[in-house]
Amino acid sequence: MTVYDSVLIAFKEGGALMFWLYACSLISWLIFFDCLMKVLAEKKAISELIKPTDSKSRLLKQSVFYQYIKDYRQLIGQGIEPAKAMKELSKKIDLMIPIFERRLSLAGTLIQVAPLLGLLGTVSGIILTFDALRDSQISNNLIAHGISRALYTTEYGLLIAIPGLYVGLLLFRMVERIRIQFRNWLRQSLHGNVL
Repeated sequence: MTVYDSVLIAFKEGGALMFWLYACSLISWLIFFDCLMKVLAEKKAISELIKPTDSKSRLLKQSVFYQYIKDYRQLIGQGIEPAKAMKELSKKIDLMIPIFERRLSLAGTLIQVAPLLGLLGTVSGIILTFDALRDSQISNNLIAHGISRALYTTEYGLLIAIPGLYVGLLLFRMVERIRIQFRNWLRQSLHGNVL
């Protein structure tokens, strides 16, 4: 049995809610992947900033933090005191980090919705089962289908939520570490005039 066959069986057995479960999963994981790539790029850029080297890579030059440092240098070139320029740079960073956090919050919300959709599928499956039991001609197929729907949606809701919550937490921590690393670098730069 291929993965495609498994997905088709899950859609058939789980009912219409399976579409929404897959949509939540797909959108969340796309957001997670996008954030991960951006966070890793910024992390690498910060580590390059910390290393005392004259040659800067293409990755660093594309980094948001590197652009902020260029802005800082322009402010200094315009005659603004370093402390004021550093405050401006710090404000920009405070605006940039929440962009990551908002995107991760959206993905986290979708991940949290998945078990609720699974629960809704469980209720729907149990209703189907009781409808089948209520009829005078009890069909084992209808009972099995109702129970199957309940189990499929519950299982998929949990399969989406558990790893998603873990990955979301890891990404939030990575963003926080980047913020701390860059702030430390800024403090050292301000005192040591590395910029």
